[in-house]
Amino acid sequence: KPLHSLGDLESMIIQMAGIQRTLNIRLKKKVLVTFCADHGVVEEGVSQTDSSVTAKVADNFLKGESTASIVCRRTGTEHVVVDVGMLEGSGKAYTEEISERSGIKTENDRCTRFIRRKTACGTRNMRKGPAMTARQAEEALECGICVAKEYSDADIFAVGEMGIGNTTAASAMTSVFLGKEPSEVTGRGAGLDRKKLENKIRVIEDAVRVNSPDPSDAIDVLAKVGGFDIAGMTGLILGAASQGITVVIDGFVSSAAALCAVRICPEAEGYILASHLSKEPASEMILQEIHKNAALHCGMFPGEGAGAVMFLPVLEMAWAVYAGMPCFEDVNIEAYTEYEN
Repeated sequence: KPLHSLGDLESMIIQMAGIQRTLNIRLKKKVLVTFCADHGVVEEGVSQTDSSVTAKVADNFLKGESTASIVCRRTGTEHVVVDVGMLEGSGKAYTEEISERSGIKTENDRCTRFIRRKTACGTRNMRKGPAMTARQAEEALECGICVAKEYSDADIFAVGEMGIGNTTAASAMTSVFLGKEPSEVTGRGAGLDRKKLENKIRVIEDAVRVNSPDPSDAIDVLAKVGGFDIAGMTGLILGAASQGITVVIDGFVSSAAALCAVRICPEAEGYILASHLSKEPASEMILQEIHKNAALHCGMFPGEGAGAVMFLPVLEMAWAVYAGMPCFEDVNIEAYTEYEN
């Protein structure tokens, strides 16, 4: 094939080979972890729906009826759903402690597993004070790390979230980490009109002013203007990196978690792949900050980790090309010469 003809996919395959320390990359065991949590800031009218939707979508995960559930079945990806901070219980018949492994069988004999590891019943309203305590932020981080360790046999993780109001938290964190005005990093989320978007920006401005998070202290930022779902994803990324497992991030909110993880441990950057570029305005800023190119530019924002899972077959095909094609000398063709652009 022409030199570098697979573009960013080639760089990703090389990165994975380095992570796994082998030329025979393994992509058999794929695991999506979706962290679910609620956000107290929803009471400020920053979203189209109320917080009850978080638990309803979590139940849809267990019924196999969500976007993430469907793409997991299609791609042979295990789905792990973690209640790290929902207001309401979900999937009561299926809840379990983190030490047990069980699940509901789906069409292709994969499991959708529900873990209840609730830090608290939602965060507090960050417009009025810290979203959580530093200890709660650490507990939610530890939850993600524990999930990564339990699935240490995974070849690759995809990570996602479900939490009404979490784009507000992600925008607030991004504003602090990147030193940007909230208006520069705040988008419409799941579909706000202009008036509600303006309100969302004001809420974030107030939250940052009231809490004064320290941009040099990622835990402080996470605790004051973050969310339990974002903390859980951050922990999963750190836990995966510590075990040499690649993590594919989803859209804007998981990108904010990736940025937080890199601020805690810069080496984590080398274990992250970006699946797609979200429509949220801060997404590209974050990816530039952590030196990632998104593979897919589809303008999508399904959430849940679905976009990350949709990217996995593309990654598998790129690997198949790398592993299956002969070298130039094997077919008596003179190799291409590398020229500078």
